[in-house]
Amino acid sequence: MKFSKPDALCLALAVIVAMTGAACRDPAAKGDAANTSAASQARTFSEKAVAVWERMLGAESLDTAIRYNNEGIRYHDQGNYPKALELHQKSLAIYEKILGQEHPDTANSYNNIGTVYKAQGDYAQALEFHEKALAIKEKVLGKEHPDTANSYNNIGLVYDAQDECARALEFHQKAVAIWEKTVGKEDPLTATGYNNIGLAYDGVGDAYEALKFYQKSLAIREKALGKEHPDTGATYNNIAALYDEEGDYAKALEFHEKAVAVWEKALGKEHPNTAASYNNIAFVYEALGKDEEALASRLKAYTIWLDTLGAEHPHTKNVLRSLQRSYEESGQPQPFDEWLRGAVTTPALGANASPLHTGGE
Repeated sequence: MKFSKPDALCLALAVIVAMTGAACRDPAAKGDAANTSAASQARTFSEKAVAVWERMLGAESLDTAIRYNNEGIRYHDQGNYPKALELHQKSLAIYEKILGQEHPDTANSYNNIGTVYKAQGDYAQALEFHEKALAIKEKVLGKEHPDTANSYNNIGLVYDAQDECARALEFHQKAVAIWEKTVGKEDPLTATGYNNIGLAYDGVGDAYEALKFYQKSLAIREKALGKEHPDTGATYNNIAALYDEEGDYAKALEFHEKAVAVWEKALGKEHPNTAASYNNIAFVYEALGKDEEALASRLKAYTIWLDTLGAEHPHTKNVLRSLQRSYEESGQPQPFDEWLRGAVTTPALGANASPLHTGGE
């Protein structure tokens, strides 16, 4: 089969972007505008590439499904959850048709869709898809397979997000037991499990056990992934949130600043995870009596989440309520809605606020 030169060039460029992510994540990009422009170019090449792959390989081929899946993961990593969901759903439709509903690749599609739904705050849908993935993996791969452990882990994270931490702990412990046995205690996968066990212990109020598991995770991640990897940043974030809860604000600020430095460099300043760091730093600033700094940091988090997650996401509602409280307690004469409209559109207020912890999927 012959391809036109424009199609071939577009395909080559898009493959480079999809494999490296360089245009979207280059830490040397000069300023936010340069990074945003690069990300826009990458999205353009990526979308053209998908159209080329559909024409070359067929819209319902397994190769096209694989590319949909990989592009969906890339969009998820960038925080573009609607586009990620669209691509994963396309991939799933092909896998179900060609491979059937009980194939491991179909299970992986269910898993990826569940992960996107969790990121969007749709926990019922997330649990449904993760449980579909788990049922297939237990049947086809067995209950001791590392991929089956991944489903246990992801179900645990959905329970974490709903504050069902005792249930979450049960699933995270299952995952870690398998990973320790199959990939070893020094593997990044196992470090993810340790991080998430720490998350669950923190949720049930056992700070000692939480810190112990966070530190185990951090030691592995710093050694295996490096101190500037996003997963290492997640553990910095969780240790910081724990110190915040324990009232050690100096240590909390130290670890939050580590986390935000990692995520700004690795993910960009407009990523939802980076916004979590801004939000969490605001809680520490508040505790230290630095009200202006807290308000500014919380506004950054709200603006990012409003743009990336939407007004109805629990994180967006959560931070908006905190933002209003902080602003009104500062004694400013201007009404809150008027002040906020100067920067962003105000959605309806939502749930109570609390520091955010980050699990690994």
